[in-house]
Amino acid sequence: MVMRDILLNGKSRYHELMAAEEAIATNILSERLQRLVALDIIERFRDPDDGRQYVYVATAKGQALMGAILELGAWGAQFDPDTDAPPGTPEAYRADRAGVIASALESYRDTLSELKK
Repeated sequence: MVMRDILLNGKSRYHELMAAEEAIATNILSERLQRLVALDIIERFRDPDDGRQYVYVATAKGQALMGAILELGAWGAQFDPDTDAPPGTPEAYRADRAGVIASALESYRDTLSELKK
């Protein structure tokens, strides 16, 4: 959930991650973020707009999870009629997996470059 929100939903701050629909407990979110930082899947740095807060971004290692996360999303969209995935997502993903992953990574990296300015 944390990596999905960072990579696909543009969330990078603790309060944004806390607002996820799944309603993760604060202690669990804190522990997950610490673990992901320790594993070099995400990095944490001071928010350039508010030095009291942190921004969390995916490292290259974390970005390598994009394919797995999209695969799970496509599977969910295929079997869950109530998914919030755009219509045609499983079909588009199956038709051009590499293209969809590349596009999602490019979008994330654009977001990342904006955060690190």
